[in-house]
Amino acid sequence: MIFCKWYIPENLNLNLVKIIENMALAVNNHSRDVLVKIFNANDQHKSKFENLIEIFKPADIWHLFGDHEPLIWKIVKMHSKTVHTPIKNLFALNNNLNNFISPAFGSVNLHSGESDKAIYIDENLKFDENINNNFPVINLSGQNNKNIPSEILSGIYITFDNSELTALRAGLLTMRGLCVASVKSEYLNEILGPDGYFMIEDEKDERDITRIIRQGMGERGRNLAVSARHFIHTRRSDEKCAESVINLYREIIGENKK
Repeated sequence: MIFCKWYIPENLNLNLVKIIENMALAVNNHSRDVLVKIFNANDQHKSKFENLIEIFKPADIWHLFGDHEPLIWKIVKMHSKTVHTPIKNLFALNNNLNNFISPAFGSVNLHSGESDKAIYIDENLKFDENINNNFPVINLSGQNNKNIPSEILSGIYITFDNSELTALRAGLLTMRGLCVASVKSEYLNEILGPDGYFMIEDEKDERDITRIIRQGMGERGRNLAVSARHFIHTRRSDEKCAESVINLYREIIGENKK
């Protein structure tokens, strides 16, 4: 058995934290040879002293997530094998297959109910005011470090940001029930598929945004969301996540560790 501690540093984006928690659950559910325990530096139930004591406890592997190494990581390296996964390593297009770890987005029972439709945005948008009167607009701008809602969502998420973190957030929102509209994004292509989201050709074209919102709130939007969720289930399943993590650990610790 390979015992691993996954370290979540302070101030890590909570969307990313949710994905890491989904990944740990996937590994623990689908592997007999690997056990993952999460150590969250933001855990309010432990004192700083208790957290420091935990840092000195060895494991077969300590696994750090996020783009920067905290100072305490030097202590961890003294007693355990370590691996560091920045955000870019959650995307195959940034890596060779040896470094890539498949993210996990969890699942929601979408048959349990449906919340009111809304337009989710992370930047200011201009579109037909009649749509704005029919559907609430929820601005996520400046809220990158807040949790994705746990309840089922309905409507459309619109973004002009083609970064890795936004693609991961879009994956979580897709699993909550939303369809997605974005400028072209190679990262989003990997998460939802090239045909799994509405393509925004010109973010300054108010008519184009209005057209996409109307389609996203109708049958086409529902079909697109279903297609994107199917893509996630197929390409980013919990089993594939677990397999990618286990393959990485076998390289680090060797085949003989059971």
